Amino acid sequence: MAIDPILAALDASVVERRRFVNATVLSDYLVLTKPEVNFLIVFATFAGFYLSCAAQSRDVPFRLLINAVLGTCWSPAAPAA
Repeated sequence: MAIDPILAALDASVVERRRFVNATVLSDYLVLTKPEVNFLIVFATFAGFYLSCAAQSRDVPFRLLINAVLGTCWSPAAPAA
């Protein structure tokens, strides 16, 4: 007996699962890097840098601020990768 084409489309063995594997790997990577914790660390660095410049009545050196924030951003994520 041949399977009708309409019923063959509903066969569960035909479904390709590669797309779900990539989504799982991406979600596992996000769990390992903990982006929420990294965001809080970077925000605390930015706030501390800004407040220390404001307390000394100086202008904020944006180039140094960007270097500090980027370095802080990459430091907690590096051990998880």
